[in-house]
Amino acid sequence: MTSSKNYQTANSSKLQFSDSSGFGRYRLTLALCTLCITAFLTWSAFTTIHLHVRGMGKIIPSGKIRAIQHLEGGIIKKILIKEGQIVKKNDVLFQLENIRAESDMKEVQLELSAMEIKKNRLQAELDLKDKVTFPEIFLTKYTNICTNETQIFNIRKKEFHEKKQVFKKQMNQKVLNLDEMENTVKNIYQEMNIAKQQLSIRARLMKTGAISRSQYLETDSKVKSFITRISKLKKEIPIVKSEISELLSLLEEMKQNWRANIAVELNQTDISAQKLNERIKSYNDTVNRKDVTSPIDGIVKTMSINTIGGVLQPGQVIAEIIPLQETLIVEAHISTEDRGKIWVGLPVIAKITAYDYSVYGGVKGTLSYISADSFIDNQNRQYYIVQIELKNHNIGKDKPLLPGMAVEINILANKISILDAILRPFRKLRDNAIREI
Repeated sequence: MTSSKNYQTANSSKLQFSDSSGFGRYRLTLALCTLCITAFLTWSAFTTIHLHVRGMGKIIPSGKIRAIQHLEGGIIKKILIKEGQIVKKNDVLFQLENIRAESDMKEVQLELSAMEIKKNRLQAELDLKDKVTFPEIFLTKYTNICTNETQIFNIRKKEFHEKKQVFKKQMNQKVLNLDEMENTVKNIYQEMNIAKQQLSIRARLMKTGAISRSQYLETDSKVKSFITRISKLKKEIPIVKSEISELLSLLEEMKQNWRANIAVELNQTDISAQKLNERIKSYNDTVNRKDVTSPIDGIVKTMSINTIGGVLQPGQVIAEIIPLQETLIVEAHISTEDRGKIWVGLPVIAKITAYDYSVYGGVKGTLSYISADSFIDNQNRQYYIVQIELKNHNIGKDKPLLPGMAVEINILANKISILDAILRPFRKLRDNAIREI
């Protein structure tokens, strides 16, 4: 009996110990869980993280896309680029032919040479030269034009001399008349002197009665006739001299008018030559603009002509180039729900989809622009446009960022606690439930 009681007592002690040990472990586990939960809640309440606002977009240059045009147009001779190709500033993109401009320039050059030859002829006429000379290059290259201008020079020279001869003949006749009149006056004076001597002798003879009075009067009449003739000639001589002077003046006036007309024609020819020179410069510019070059470093976005021999119209856009040297920015779309979480100046991490993010990482940037109004896409979803200025143009050491690359952006918005982030979905559910009620 005693042993049986001892056994029961031992079993009862074991059961009490087992119950006490299990409850202790439970309390310990509960305490540890409470401690962990408390520690987690404390940590999550005081540990903050950035609220990320995500969006998709692509890289674009900050400057505008450059449209490549050609002023005069022409025929495409060579195409040296293709879409997507990277080009440097002043690289030749296209080569053109402008047959019309070249033809027009040759025509104008011929007109200019003819003007220069004409100027030589007019200058020779102005200088009253006996013959006209031309530079050897004109004689060799434009023989017919030189021959024609020489013929014109000879015709005009003959015309000028014929006009001079008319005046000279008239003057020579007047000079002969003047000489004749002056000689006549001299002869009359001599005859009159003799007649006066005869008159003096007959006056003495008439006093002595040797001759009659009628004979005396006859000699006296002869002397008076000589005086009358001399008087008349003396009046006519100045008139003839005046006529000679007038003819000389008319001759000089004819020469001056002749030279003045030539000078006017020479001046007009010179002006025409200058205008032709300016036209040649313009045609030279056109002909020399055969090469269409890139104004910037960039990427060929589009080409409007891809056919050799195609016709490029004046002012037509032949290609578009995206600038490379300008600041690169990301233009992306964000949901309208996220608009209130962001503002200009926030940091951004841009993930370039062309490069593995786990290998190359992202590119840092800054939010620089938020559109004032929202937009609607093809799927009738509203969005805002944002722009991010990238701090680097490369990712890694040798991976360039190029316009057109797709980008996933993460805008680092306000900092919130981890606890707030955990509770936020439940708060939304609560708010939605309240609105439904």
